[in-house]
Amino acid sequence: MAVGMRSDTHPAIRRLHERRWAIMSRYRVWDDDWVHDLSDEDARQLLSIFEAIRRVDLGTYGLCASCGSVVDRDRLSRIPEAAMCEVCAEFAYGGVSAHAVVM
Repeated sequence: MAVGMRSDTHPAIRRLHERRWAIMSRYRVWDDDWVHDLSDEDARQLLSIFEAIRRVDLGTYGLCASCGSVVDRDRLSRIPEAAMCEVCAEFAYGGVSAHAVVM
């Protein structure tokens, strides 16, 4: 796993799972149609979280999807689903605060 993170112990990865369940608990996930009830914001957040969990599974979590460098642990603590380092996120989003950018 990237940056020496174990998927079961790293706080950012635990937060991903907590955020996923917090969103999903607002819906009737046992009902096959629950996805259709998602708000746009919840759907966007869940997609980002599932993509981050996939990066954990692939061993690329914590690596910038743009330049390949290690994403700062402080950034992952603030935004656990971040796919880019702060420099690439700011460049990609035209100076938008990297704290608000997830990808």
